[in-house]
Amino acid sequence: MRLAFDTERLAGRLFRDADAADIAAIAGDVDVARMTGSIPHPYGVESAEGWILTHWGKRRRGVDHTFAVIRKNDGALVGSAGLFKRRAGSMWELGYMLGRNFWGRGYATEAARGVIAWGRAELGAEAITASVFADNPASARVLEKAGFVSTGERSVAYCVARQAPMAMLGHELAADATEAGAASRLRDAG
Repeated sequence: MRLAFDTERLAGRLFRDADAADIAAIAGDVDVARMTGSIPHPYGVESAEGWILTHWGKRRRGVDHTFAVIRKNDGALVGSAGLFKRRAGSMWELGYMLGRNFWGRGYATEAARGVIAWGRAELGAEAITASVFADNPASARVLEKAGFVSTGERSVAYCVARQAPMAMLGHELAADATEAGAASRLRDAG
């Protein structure tokens, strides 16, 4: 299995211990943390180290394939993106998180498309879902540009950073979506 993806401006690779400080800086931003379900605020380097280890363990069990998203032109870690399963046997879900300094540049959509192309090629994942907090229209737009459509499903999920239950909106990869990220070039992690 290839453990990396490549797009025009970004590369996805496995997380390294050395990424913890960058992840802590990204996830430690309250505006980032509050749009995720599981990231607390405040968020320090020790939390990021544990988060990285957790993803390694879940990858070994085959239920989480989250990548460090790196900007090619300067090697900056811009965030994370990946596919995960909430329970064994459930559908793959897309998740992503980008540092605030990287918002508004199309990186989230590009990373999502790269992960989708990777998941289709490496996991055979055709059916992919995603959820966003109802008060995060920017993330809903990212999903739309990546080929997702709203399912109309509404649910409630607890947001650790906000310490409150929040309304969620469900999305699924459109059945007629073209190969998301067809321009993405998959490469071996070697």
